[in-house]
Amino acid sequence: MKQRIYYFLALIIAGWLFHSCNEAAGHTNISRIDRLTAIRDSVRLSLKPVTITPSVKVMGVADLPGNWVGYVSFVDTATVDSLNLEAWTLLNLKIDSVIGNQIFAKSLFMGKEARLSGTFTLIQNTYLINLVHKDDGIYDGVFNFSISANDTVMKGSWDPYRTSVDTWRDIRLSKRLFSYNPSNELGLDAVFIDWNKYKTDTLVYFDDYEQKEVQSVDELYFATTEDLGKMNASKDLLPVKFVENLKKGDIFILRNSIFARHGFAFPNPQLAAFFGEFDWYVPVHEDVSGMLTDTELRNIELLLRYEDHAEEFYDAFGR
Repeated sequence: MKQRIYYFLALIIAGWLFHSCNEAAGHTNISRIDRLTAIRDSVRLSLKPVTITPSVKVMGVADLPGNWVGYVSFVDTATVDSLNLEAWTLLNLKIDSVIGNQIFAKSLFMGKEARLSGTFTLIQNTYLINLVHKDDGIYDGVFNFSISANDTVMKGSWDPYRTSVDTWRDIRLSKRLFSYNPSNELGLDAVFIDWNKYKTDTLVYFDDYEQKEVQSVDELYFATTEDLGKMNASKDLLPVKFVENLKKGDIFILRNSIFARHGFAFPNPQLAAFFGEFDWYVPVHEDVSGMLTDTELRNIELLLRYEDHAEEFYDAFGR
């Protein structure tokens, strides 16, 4: 008897809930549910893997997803020497997916990843892109970009919400295709110089022409040597005899070249600028520690063993 009563009460409650929902159907509940469902579906779609076209030229909407990479500066670009890479920092605007006119993206800058979302419009064969980043941080703001059909360069700016943060003007990004390749080389001409790390070396010698002692003061920098490009730390097991004769700059860059090949987004602006000069480098990951090969791990261990005690300064200009 009690079971029948409970069953009857359950039916009454279910009917009341159904009636209440129906009464609200014409008001805010249904529109709210629809909105939440649409947001959920959009997020699910945005997380699906997107095929990145091999074209670095935008022929259509399908070519927008991918890694758009370029330099930005914290100072007025009109006053910055384009060859002074220390004044610039590498930005990767990675467009993950495009759904209708909605764009889901992320930025990788100074080693940090931030989620972006926004829209695009197509006006006279030009894509106008508006992306917003907001997480209550100093880099909250709006990206505005444009790229014409059949073009390869996305141009625009970033406007921060905080007035105390400088605006980035004249940002130019090009699409870079990324894949891990241990054979990517630094090359024999690669040179890294940390202009902030140096020491002065005073040399006193007898000048035969002037027939007197003269003093020469040279600046020795934290820099790489011609040994840097002789071996590949992702492909070759480095011999101890090779590593123990390297300068500290060589070891530093060889070690970080391993991370660069995996697409590590360097928080160090100098490293980001140095590796950004190689076409194969694309900053796509905040952490690559789980991607390293056995060869790379063994080389990192060896390089770290010698890095602290290696000779730090070098005459990068061969004087």
